[in-house]
Amino acid sequence: MIISAEDFLGTDDLDTREVDVPELGGSVLIRPLTIEEREKFEGWGDKSKGAKGKKTGNELLCQLVASSLVDESGERMFSDSDVPKLKKKSGALIDRLVKEIHALNGRDGEEEAGN
Repeated sequence: MIISAEDFLGTDDLDTREVDVPELGGSVLIRPLTIEEREKFEGWGDKSKGAKGKKTGNELLCQLVASSLVDESGERMFSDSDVPKLKKKSGALIDRLVKEIHALNGRDGEEEAGN
C-alpha cells in the first residue's frame, strides 16, 4: 500500500523500548532521536577547531541518554541541563543505555559521538 505525505508525516514512528536497569531497581523507557535531535547532538560533537559548544565524549554519551530517556507519556525525563548530573552515574549503566539507544536508532555498533 502506498501512503500519502499526510500519512507519512502524521504517523508517530518514535516507538519506545523498555530497558531493565537492575542497579536502580526497575526499568526505563528509551526512544529514538528525531533527525532534528540527531543533528543537534552531532553538532555538539563537532571536532572542528574552535567549535562553539563542543562537548567531551562522556558529555555526549550523557547527552544522548538525556535526549532518549522518556516517561510513560513519551516526554523527556531529563533536560539538557541535567547532563552534569548524569555524568555522576555509573559508567557501566550509561554505556549499557547508550548501546540500547544505538540499537533503537539503527546505529548499532557505530560511534555516535561526532558522527
